[in-house]
Amino acid sequence: MSKVLLKILSTRIETKARDWIGEDQFGFKRGCGTREAITVLRFISERCLEFKQELFLRFVDFENASGVF
Repeated sequence: MSKVLLKILSTRIETKARDWIGEDQFGFKRGCGTREAITVLRFISERCLEFKQELFLRFVDFENASGVF
């Protein structure tokens, strides 16, 4: 019984979360995991190399940076 209730709640939360999570957000959504993010990053970096443009990246570890925000 608890599995059925959890599935119903999970589906409702996922449906509501789609309105709040942006299109460019990876993770926490079906079909948008880290593999897709890495693919997009690689595509952008290859394009920058192709057109001789600079590319700046910033990675933030929010777990360790929690006191900063």
